[in-house]
Amino acid sequence: MGQWVVSVAGIAILAVLCDIILPDGQTRKYIKTVIGVVVTVVMIQPVINLIGGAPPFDGIKSDNYTNMQIQQSYIEMVEEKQFQSKLATVEDVLQARNLDIEIVNADKEAKTISLQSKSSYSVEIKSAVDKIFDTYFDGYKITIKWK
Repeated sequence: MGQWVVSVAGIAILAVLCDIILPDGQTRKYIKTVIGVVVTVVMIQPVINLIGGAPPFDGIKSDNYTNMQIQQSYIEMVEEKQFQSKLATVEDVLQARNLDIEIVNADKEAKTISLQSKSSYSVEIKSAVDKIFDTYFDGYKITIKWK
């Protein structure tokens, strides 16, 4: 019912705009006739649906999508690209902070990341690395091998 009201209002606005924009002449008469027919059809659409037995159009039914198959390989590829992108971003952040640490191994399924430090153990470096990885890889176990 709400769609019907919106349709009638939209057609009425379109009719008024056409009436304002169109110049006088034969074309105006034909277009006004066509718009009048469209307005009439839209207004009596609920009656036509009742008589004809056709159900009113309620948009796309969710049943239409039950047969769709999810392309799991595509989803996995996108997730892998996101993971690799995060790793590249973390490497850039580590380099920007002048931390001599490289990612040796990253396992998405096990949620582990192994790092190799080119410097000796430092609480400041460990804290900075933890903050960076908590931002991008929250919930991952991070191990660092120090020099």
